[in-house]
Parts: sequence; C-alpha cells; structure tokens
Amino acid sequence: MAVFRPDESALDAMRAAYAAGLRLPIGWTGGLDAAATGFEHVRAGRPGRAVLQLAAADSVHAARDESEAVASA
Repeated sequence: MAVFRPDESALDAMRAAYAAGLRLPIGWTGGLDAAATGFEHVRAGRPGRAVLQLAAADSVHAARDESEAVASA
C-alpha cells in the first residue's frame, strides 16, 4: 500500500493553477469503500477524472497498515 504525503511545491502549483482559473473535469468521486467503481470509471475511459476522497480515518488506517507492513518486512 502506498501512503502519499503532501508535497509543498506541488500544493503551491495546484493553488496557483486554481487561482488562475484552471479547472479539471471530474467525472467520479468517492471514498475507499467505493474505490473499485472509481477504477472502473478510469478503465472504461469515461470522461472526467476519478477522485478518491480519503476521510481522516482512512488516512490513519492507511498509515498504520504501511507501518505494519514495513515492520514485518
């Protein structure tokens, strides 16, 4: 499992693009419990990006799972 951490320069670039009016079309949003549907959206070539929204609890579980995987390696 990959755990993504914020990259300040990437966040700054995203803020600047948003401030300049850049908008990307979103075709699907959902949480981890519906991730398979999001992957199917992409796999089928449907228009708009698929955005996986993580709740704070999901992030905590992902970080814990990653820590356990590293510890057992």
